[in-house]
Amino acid sequence: WTRNPGGFFLAAVGWTVLHCGTMFLNAARDQDAGPVMFGHSGTLPTHLTTIAYCCLGSCLVVAAVLGAWPGVVLGACVMLAVAYSHPQIALKGHPVFGPFVNLLGYGILTPIAGFAVADATPTLRSFLTLAAIAIGVFAVYIMAQAYQAVDDRQRGDRTLVAQFGTERVVWLALWCLRLSFAVFFGLVAVGYYPRPLLIIAIPMSFIDSFVRNWKDNVDCYAVTTPSRVVQKLAVMVALSLVVVAALHGH
Repeated sequence: WTRNPGGFFLAAVGWTVLHCGTMFLNAARDQDAGPVMFGHSGTLPTHLTTIAYCCLGSCLVVAAVLGAWPGVVLGACVMLAVAYSHPQIALKGHPVFGPFVNLLGYGILTPIAGFAVADATPTLRSFLTLAAIAIGVFAVYIMAQAYQAVDDRQRGDRTLVAQFGTERVVWLALWCLRLSFAVFFGLVAVGYYPRPLLIIAIPMSFIDSFVRNWKDNVDCYAVTTPSRVVQKLAVMVALSLVVVAALHGH
């Protein structure tokens, strides 16, 4: 981010507003105020759809200011958000297109925007890092669906969890996490990343154990379990950043 702090700040604002607009549009389409991600139920604001499109429209303004590749990527993410939750399209209700939109938007295009803002030259390490991020993001997305089967079926959505059930979805999420972890450790092993980052094997092992137990006992876990996994992953990422910052300082 030191290469272009102004661009990174603007991109962070754009993606924050994008995420808000995406979540608002999704909640408006589903009329979903449940506790899946944040641990408590809420009340949907009136005119939520209008608010969502205002957020997404603001993203297009930011995209125009960002210019070039970051702006193009942000504009593409806005279109994906609309395609995902617009009632006449609703790709989120499809077992393949729904996950693909999230994989593409959050797992691939968003990191690419970061590379573009930094004006970084693509390398093999970049592509492999992108693969690890994309697989991990995909795992988080399908975990978030784990307890939505009943609601999805009532809406007529054919999501992964509606088609295959919670246990299989959590099983898929677990193996996607493991694949993401394996790619990351492979990058460390060949020297693409500093060896001290191996310390995050500790939180990774706890996360793996937690998700494995969840898979084996899905009926014993609460609907807020996906948010607990996300919190653990956030701690792991924060630890990685602290290690990198410490190494960079030396």
